[in-house]
Amino acid sequence: MWWWPAIGLGLLTGLGHAFEPDHLAAVSTIVAERPGPKQAAKIGLLWGLGHACTLFVTGSVLIAAQVTMSPHLRGKLELVVALMLIALGIRSLVRSVKPKATHGHDHTGRPLLVGSLHGLAGSGALTAAALSSVSSPVMACLYIACFGFAATLGMAATAGAMGFPLSHVARSSEGAGWLMRVSGVASLAIGGWWAVTSLHS
Repeated sequence: MWWWPAIGLGLLTGLGHAFEPDHLAAVSTIVAERPGPKQAAKIGLLWGLGHACTLFVTGSVLIAAQVTMSPHLRGKLELVVALMLIALGIRSLVRSVKPKATHGHDHTGRPLLVGSLHGLAGSGALTAAALSSVSSPVMACLYIACFGFAATLGMAATAGAMGFPLSHVARSSEGAGWLMRVSGVASLAIGGWWAVTSLHS
């Protein structure tokens, strides 16, 4: 039963991690273009898979090498994510001009990329948290794996739930445009705030 603390902590913290504002903002810009529940859940799942894989691979390498990511590098990676959020926000605002024209496109690669960048930016802090929470490198890797698994499920469920009301809003071209504008402004605001924070950290 010695592995249960790592599993429990990883699942609990990972589930909460899915609801962080920057994650929701990034996923919402993609969901706004494909607002049905099934499509939204798929987008959330793909984001979570990219996020979890990057967290686990990067975290495991850091643990195996017995090194930590420097605060300077972590800050640079967070700045990359902030710029990505800004780019997603701008893209949504531009696409909101003709929202119906975007619904036929496949968005498989975008949520994977967005999730992977989020995972890379958070891997340093997560690895430090894992090593401080459990007793061994093996348990730290297990903690990260459970964290990523729970975050993936949490984001898939959240995005799917978002899809129900959003699909009703997006039935008209006007509603779809407003949906994309709101998600775009939110992504811009959060990305801008995070960029300023990263530059001053």
